[in-house]
Order: sequence, then C-alpha cells, then structure tokens
Amino acid sequence: MPETAHKPAEKTPTEVQKPISLGSQLKLNCSEIYRNFTYKIPALALLSAILWVPHYYASEITSFMRMESWPMSSGFAQATAIHVVFLLAYVIVNGLYFVAYNLNHPFFEQYKCTNRPWPWQVSQKRWIKLRNRLIKFFAINVGLMVPLYMPIIGYLYPLSMKTGPTEMPGFATHLFHIFVMMACEDFFFYWIHRAAHTKFLYKHVHYVHHEYIQNVSICATYAHPLEFVFADAFATLSGMYVCGSYCHIVTAMVFVMLRIIETSEAHSGYEFPWSITNMLPFSVTSDYHDHHHHTNKGNFSTFFLFWDSICSTNNIYFKYLAKMRSGVKSSTVKTE
Repeated sequence: MPETAHKPAEKTPTEVQKPISLGSQLKLNCSEIYRNFTYKIPALALLSAILWVPHYYASEITSFMRMESWPMSSGFAQATAIHVVFLLAYVIVNGLYFVAYNLNHPFFEQYKCTNRPWPWQVSQKRWIKLRNRLIKFFAINVGLMVPLYMPIIGYLYPLSMKTGPTEMPGFATHLFHIFVMMACEDFFFYWIHRAAHTKFLYKHVHYVHHEYIQNVSICATYAHPLEFVFADAFATLSGMYVCGSYCHIVTAMVFVMLRIIETSEAHSGYEFPWSITNMLPFSVTSDYHDHHHHTNKGNFSTFFLFWDSICSTNNIYFKYLAKMRSGVKSSTVKTE
C-alpha cells in the first residue's frame, strides 16, 4: 500500500498569535540559503546562463520554431510550445536527480533534508506500487487533462504573447516579466494550496500528492487531476495572462523551465547548496517544502515565502529551524 498521507493539520491559536518576527525569519532563511556560499557562485553563473542565453538567441529560437506556420491558432500554438518545454524540462531535471538517487554517493547524501531512508530503501514492493500510481496520474494529467483544458487557453482565453523573431524585448524587461510570472504563480499557488488543505479538499483531492511523505523529485507533479489543472497549470499560466502581449514566448519558456527546476528541487529530498532557485533572501528552500510534507503544517508557498509570512503559516517551520540552529533536534522531521 502507498505510504499513508497525513491528515490536514490546523494551526493552534498560539501559533497564530505569536508569529516569529520577519527579521528572525530572514536571518534563519538566509542561514539556510547561504550556508555554503561558495557553491552559490557557480549556481549564479548557471542561473545567469538560463536567463541570458535564451534571450540572446530568441531570434534563432523563434525562427526555428516557426510558430506562425503551425496549423492552429496563435494561442493554441503558444500553449503547445509551453507544454512541450514543460515536458522536456521535467524529463531532463528528473533525469539528473535519477542519477543522484542511484549513485547514493555520500557527497549527495550529506545534503538530504532528513535522515529518513528513501522510499525504495524502506520497501521495494511499496515503492513500485507508489511509483506506478505516479505514472498513472502523470499519464492522466498529461494525456487527458492537458488536452481538455488546451482548447480553453488556446481558443476561449488564448495566450497573446509575442512570438516574432524580432519582437523580443530588452533583457531588463525579460527579467521583469519572469519576476511577474513568479509573483503571480506564487500568489495563486499559495491560496489554492492552502485551500487544498481544508478538510474536504484534502480528503478528496490533495491527499494524493501527500502519499509521498519522503520526497523524491518525480513526485512534484504527482497530483489529483483537479489539483494539476488549478494549482499547477493555472497558477503557472497566470503570469503569462498578466503580462499578455507585452511578453515574449521565449520569456515564458524560461519561466516554465525555472518553475520545473524549482518544484523538482523542492520535492527532491535534497537541500543542495548550488540550488539556482533560492538565490535571494526569502526564497523557499527544499527543506522548507520538505517540512510541509513531513508535518503537513503550513509552508504553502513556492518561490518566495512572503505569503506564508504575511499569513503566519510558516511559524511551526521557523520554530523548528530555530531549535535546529540552537542544537535542539526535532523528532518530527529529522528522526524516524
């Protein structure tokens, strides 16, 4: 049987009334992000390449794609391109994590978020069942749900981004649009994810995702079809609608790549110091989301922890982190 998912947990009045100060949160968050600062230098170089290279070669990329010749509407073609990038990024990023898991090398294992064994180390039979369920839900989501909502974003409410080889805006505008997409995704995902932890939605929808208690990267997209559509697809696409015709399709592709990298990192079970999606203060770390899966309390955000901090839904995590930093280990997460 799959690992039993946690029941949705409610915050106590004390947790709401006594939030950890924003300054303390920032200090603890930065201690996680910059613990091994040396690794952030190559990570910054990689992130810069992901942001700059597609922008520099936007003309060549769009000329190669020739979207104007696709036998479909412009909105449908844009939606198709976005989902192709999603699939490619998902395969490549998880392929890299697959290598790390199979190597089981001490260099990688030292960065595990917890000391729990990996699911396949606990029970190979149970892991195979859980893996097969993941494949089934992934096939349903990609093979059924995507074709169902594609006509909506392709025709009814079509994406209207620029696609021409000479229409790419300046690099600063490119970065700004990516930030807007991150902010929109963060906003909608936070509130949808938080709603998914209410009793009814958790029982009937969100429990699927929480069958993975010990995270592995491929479980990032392991979700009930309704959650896949609203929490994953809608939240990710929302910023593209906000930016609209001011934005270029290549910018949206870069954002989708970053989103796949971020969610794969968050569900990887590793807190690698060379992570490229938590370079800035108040960024969400892998340990931050891993704590959510282990305790089922708070930590609903994706890229940034602002909404969690504003709504006091990350108090338990920062209290735990403060104890860890002071040398008091928590049996909730770090031990069986």
